[in-house]
This record gives sequence, C-alpha cells and structure tokens, in this order.
Amino acid sequence: MKIILAYDGSESSQRALHTLGRLAAASSELVIVSVLMGTALNAEGEPIITDPVETQQMAEALERARVVAESAGLSVRTEILVGDPKQKILEKVAKENADLIVTGCRGHGLAKRLVFGSISNILLHEAECPVMVVK
Repeated sequence: MKIILAYDGSESSQRALHTLGRLAAASSELVIVSVLMGTALNAEGEPIITDPVETQQMAEALERARVVAESAGLSVRTEILVGDPKQKILEKVAKENADLIVTGCRGHGLAKRLVFGSISNILLHEAECPVMVVK
C-alpha cells in the first residue's frame, strides 16, 4: 500500500504520523510531503522557495518524521514541495498513484476556514483515493 502523509510539523500532523505508525502494515510505502508556499515566483510564474530558514526547519521536521515512521517498520521517503498545498498534495497523490492520504486536522474555526480553506476538507472532497483525517 502506498500512503501519502501531508505533514507540516504541527501537533495534528504529528498525531497523524503516530496514528499511521500504529495502523499501517510494515509493507506499506510512506511518502511524507510538506508544502511550502514560496515567497516569490520564477519566470514561469511558479512559486519558489526564497527563505532558506523555513526550508531548513521543514527539512529537519521531515527528518524527525522519517525516523518515527521507520521505527514503526515503514519504508519512507520525504519530499518538500513548493506551491499551493492543496494542489501540490493532490498532484503528488496522482503522480504516486497513492492508495491512501493521511493528514492532520488543525480544527481552525469557521472564519479561518473561510479565508484560508481547509486542506483536509479539500482532500476529502477532491482526492481520488481514501483520505484519513486524524484529529
């Protein structure tokens, strides 16, 4: 089974990682992805990373997540993507032909969800594979 874990280092994504570690079969392949928005656009209009501190912090968070997942017996890859989180996660799921998406749920209030949207909600409605949201 190929699983995509949408991971941002938050408490809810850490809970999702630990829940996944308890539930997934050891033969599962896990791809842990984090998406950075990017602070500038390249010549093609695609977001690019310009903050090396943010990139380093996310790389360190992904490394910690990789260690946790491997200790649960999972085969793990990590990747930092740049752009709109909802779009990039869905693209990665399609590219990897994933069987399952796992994500945390931060539980933002209605106002924040209306302004920023809910990544977990978008994934639930737009993904072409099952989605597990861990609260």
